[in-house]
Amino acid sequence: MHNLDEVIETIRDNEMPLKSNTLIHDDAKLSDSDKQEIEAWVKKIKNENQ
Repeated sequence: MHNLDEVIETIRDNEMPLKSNTLIHDDAKLSDSDKQEIEAWVKKIKNENQ
């Protein structure tokens, strides 16, 4: 479950996608809505596997 927590932390800290990738692909940036969806999905997976 620690890895799932890391996903949330990485998204919240704007560490993903990598800045080197978004410099080339501006559309690769995550919107606030994208981040919320990912976080909700991760939390759902965590709850299902407890």
